[in-house]
Amino acid sequence: PPSPDGTIYPGADENASGVAVMLEIARLWREQGFEPKKTVVFAALDARGDEYLLNHPIFPRQPSDTWLVIEIEGVGAGEQRLSSESLGGLGLPRILEESASRIGVKVNYLGEGRFFFGADPDRHVLADPAYSGLRITRLGDELSGGPLDTLDHLDSELLDEAGRVLDHLLMVLSTQW
Repeated sequence: PPSPDGTIYPGADENASGVAVMLEIARLWREQGFEPKKTVVFAALDARGDEYLLNHPIFPRQPSDTWLVIEIEGVGAGEQRLSSESLGGLGLPRILEESASRIGVKVNYLGEGRFFFGADPDRHVLADPAYSGLRITRLGDELSGGPLDTLDHLDSELLDEAGRVLDHLLMVLSTQW
């Protein structure tokens, strides 16, 4: 979204990096013929997209359904290790850590957070109890979300590393979880 003065910043890390990782995973799965056992929906949402998705589900839901949201943002610059927050207590941080360790990546768990479906208390959107989630990011990118958040400051190795971790994580979650 634009800043208070209306300026729109480039957004290479925050959040084009997350969208790039998501699209690359979708491309790889198609190219490899990977067929998940669970329904996987890839969606890029804007700042109010979570509220819209909550109020206008794209698929009919049954009371027994479990929805899992993996939010990927700011993974192309910043610290070497990934950071995560979880919502719903389903052991997601442990599964992420196992996927990351297979790739040789460390993960810093930040704890439970209301990062999705209700993170902004002024919006009065409540998290649907059918949703659980995991937010994956990199801390320490001072340029993220500002006028210097351009492709020049992204680290292709960090982006590749995040993509490999998330590809493995999503394959595990969509076949074994």
